[in-house]
This record gives sequence, structure tokens and C-alpha cells, in this order.
Amino acid sequence: MLQIGSLSLQNNLIAAPLAGIANPVYRLQMHRYGAGLVVSEMISDKALHYQNQRTFDMCRTVPGEHPVALQLFGGDPETMAEAAEYLSSHTDCDVIDINMGCPVHKVIKAGAGCSLMQDPERAEAVARAVVTHTDRPVTVKMRAGWDEEHITCADLARRLEQAGVAAVTVHGRTRGQFYEGHCHLEWIRQVREAVTIPVIGNGDITTVAAADTMLAETGCDGLMIGRGLLGRPFFLQELQAHFAGTPYTPPDEQARLALCLQYAEDLCAYEGEKQGMLMMRSLGPWYLKGLPGSAAVRGRLSQITHLADLQALLQEYGEKLSGNSGK
Repeated sequence: MLQIGSLSLQNNLIAAPLAGIANPVYRLQMHRYGAGLVVSEMISDKALHYQNQRTFDMCRTVPGEHPVALQLFGGDPETMAEAAEYLSSHTDCDVIDINMGCPVHKVIKAGAGCSLMQDPERAEAVARAVVTHTDRPVTVKMRAGWDEEHITCADLARRLEQAGVAAVTVHGRTRGQFYEGHCHLEWIRQVREAVTIPVIGNGDITTVAAADTMLAETGCDGLMIGRGLLGRPFFLQELQAHFAGTPYTPPDEQARLALCLQYAEDLCAYEGEKQGMLMMRSLGPWYLKGLPGSAAVRGRLSQITHLADLQALLQEYGEKLSGNSGK
């Protein structure tokens, strides 16, 4: 169990906010497979200020996905406070998360995301503004620092704790690394040693061994997993079984195909078929990764436009797999 402010999580496994992916359909799937908390993709404070309808839609939550955190990004304490008030009064989110780790140029240019790590006073002011304008626990997701010459995560974490933040997540890379290189666990440990609030480790958690290493070498209280869950939400079940010391049986080939199809159907129901299938072009191949002879199928999947095409493709591939298994 993990305690974040007044919120008690059933476990310490958190599904990371993934841009363009972590909508309610994704978040529901993560909860079904055992995530203790799910986090939305980034929501712009400025877009909420200007009453952008698409951004309002991004704030939607659905039954079954609680507890859920909605993640804000912005660098202006005033509009971040306004955004926190909006989420508190117009949504039933359980946590408000502040993004201080996004490395993308357009976010940095707006003075948000990882740019806040270069300005700890402003980062603290942003956090304090959100904390004082909501009754929900506030968390922050950040990186280790701007670059290897500026590893500021421990100092910033201390400031955030003083501002009233209930927990921090640290991705053990710098902004300069983007998603390249490896996650530096020693930087996450520095944060764990600097604060008393929960620290959640993030980065390169794709295997049980990697999860064990993250916990052992950082002393972190929880794990946030992003790309390690793409197409394999059952990884959450594997981790829970491992920590509990109970047997785990991974889904077989047919179960993975059924999981892919169910996700596509749910996505089309939520987003509409056109948008849902556009999203499945990039998400679908993750569900087939590692399956026998899947390369050609993944290539075809990346070009589909209709749900019926996906259903036919997966049925054809499933029959081929069944035939091969009988040989």
C-alpha cells in the first residue's frame, strides 16, 4: 500500500502519463490489471484558461478508473492555480499531478515541463499555487535535472515538500537525455534521502528484475511504469505476483490477441472509429511484439483504417498461430 496525502493506494504500482495514449480507455485497462493509480496525459493550464473544448474533454474521468490523477502542465502560478480550481470543482479526480519533467521543446518554450527545473523558485511557486487551490493531494513528476551538470532533483524535491506537495516522481534521466541512454538510479536515491514524502521511481522498468533493482538501489516507495506497459498491461499482474511470492502465468498468444482487439473496440467506442483506429496504428503493434511471425502482421496493422479490418487481421493471425502450435 502507498499513502499519498489523504489517499491510500492498494499498491505502489502507478501507470505513467503517456502523451496521446493515457486517456480513460488506457487508464481503465491499467486499473483492470492492477495499477494502484493511473495518471492522465498532460493537460494545459493555458488551454483550460482559454476554455478549449478539447482540453475540457481531456479532463474527463469514467467510473472504474479511480483512483486517478489528472496531470497539469504550465509555468505561471496564477493560471496553474486557476487550473487546479477547475479540476477540483469540475472533475472527480483523486490527485492533481504537476508535470515538471516533459523534455519536449514546445513545452519547454512555454516555460513548463522540465524548464521549471532550471528555475526552482518558480517551480516552488507553481507547486504552492496548486496546493493552495485544491483539496486534492498534489504530486509532481520531474526529471533528475536539466543536464548532467545540473542535477537539481534533490534540492527541488525539498522545495516541493515545503510547498505542500504530497509525493514526487523522479524519472532518472536529464532533459538532455530525452529518452535515450539509461536511467540513473543514484539520482532517484538522492531524492529519497532528501525528503520525507513518498518518492516514486520512474524509468526503464520493463522487467521484474528492473523493478527489483529500482526499489533496492533507490529506496523509493513506489514504481511508475510507462513504456513497459504498452501492449502488456499484464506486466502489472506479474509484478504483483512477484512481490507477493505467488505463481504467475503469462497470457498465451490467443489471450494477447483478444486483449488487443478488446482495447481497439473500447478505444473506438470512446474516441470514434476513425480516431480510435488511427491510435491503434501505433498502439496495436505493441500487443503483438514478441509473438511468432508478428513482424509482417504489425506492418499491416500500422495501415488499417477500420475496426473490421483489425478483427479480420487478428482472426487470420490467430488461426495461423493455432495451426503452428499444433505442429
